[in-house]
Amino acid sequence: MLQTSQCSISTKIILIIHLIFFGIISCFAKINHKPDFISGDFDYYVFAQSWYPTFCISGQKNECKNLTEYMKKNLSPHGLWPNKSSAEKFSNHPSYCINSNGCETDKNCDIDWKTIQNSTLNKTQTMMPINLMRHEWRKHGTCSTCNQDHYFQNILSLQAKYKTPDTIVVNIGKNLPYKEILEALGGKDKANILCKTINNQQYLEQVHYFLDKNLKEISKKYDKTNCNKNAEINIKSNN
Repeated sequence: MLQTSQCSISTKIILIIHLIFFGIISCFAKINHKPDFISGDFDYYVFAQSWYPTFCISGQKNECKNLTEYMKKNLSPHGLWPNKSSAEKFSNHPSYCINSNGCETDKNCDIDWKTIQNSTLNKTQTMMPINLMRHEWRKHGTCSTCNQDHYFQNILSLQAKYKTPDTIVVNIGKNLPYKEILEALGGKDKANILCKTINNQQYLEQVHYFLDKNLKEISKKYDKTNCNKNAEINIKSNN
């Protein structure tokens, strides 16, 4: 009788564990799988670049391991984001889309490295951490009209176009006025700058450029800078 009772209790415990486990998996699936976002349903692109010495300043993120020399000294590609003109918040823009080019499925579309040409992959990895590439494809690339290889080829082409200005390169470790950085990036109608502030010092963290669906440059769609335009911005070194 005791053995039967113990067996029944063990069975219930195992059942509870399974329910908890599959409940957690289900929650994550709901976070990443957004059936209301269909690939290709967007109005314009944002090409985002990050300054990794600032991006990595607060704790060790996975993306910050084994940074290349290029990432330490250049505005490096962060991602190519399909955006909607009607979205007022970043979270309302398309993400984790279904039925994407080369991954026609209603499930999460992970990156398949075999579909990316070696030349594309090797060059991109010098500028983007490998786990960031995976994240950017799943969150943003799936919402474009591109397959995986084409998505990263576009990023490489845009990175070649939007090189880090000399004004930034020669002033690594120094402070610059907001206006001087903005002008070096093409002016107020072209680029959006984001900063990170720590102990009353603001650091350059990210730059956004705006393009139509054919990757032709367009005027800035929003001015959502979090930088204090009246204070200087530090171009953080990797030291």
